[in-house]
Amino acid sequence: MRLLCVLAGGPDHPSSRFRVLQHLESLRSLGIDAETFTAKQIGLRGAAILAGRARRAGAVLIQKKIFSRFKLRPLLGPAPCLFDMDDAYFAASPDERERYGEERTERRARAR
Repeated sequence: MRLLCVLAGGPDHPSSRFRVLQHLESLRSLGIDAETFTAKQIGLRGAAILAGRARRAGAVLIQKKIFSRFKLRPLLGPAPCLFDMDDAYFAASPDERERYGEERTERRARAR
């Protein structure tokens, strides 16, 4: 099986190292062909490369919420998507309420 891991940051990003990169060798030892793609601030060319890799993958693991809903399906294609969520995305933090106000914070939480 081919697994494409779409990372929020590269090898120097602590979350990517801890939640995905340290497990790649274990996955490979189980016969899973795992490759990575760093999606931080991808442009049009990067999106085309990602879409091509995703279409060849048996599954796509996405670290964190790095794509909006309307970009997700066209960009990633038919492969099943797995999400690694290391935070409570559905909840609004007190900091968010201070920054954005109540109404915008609730919209952001519902979108997640």
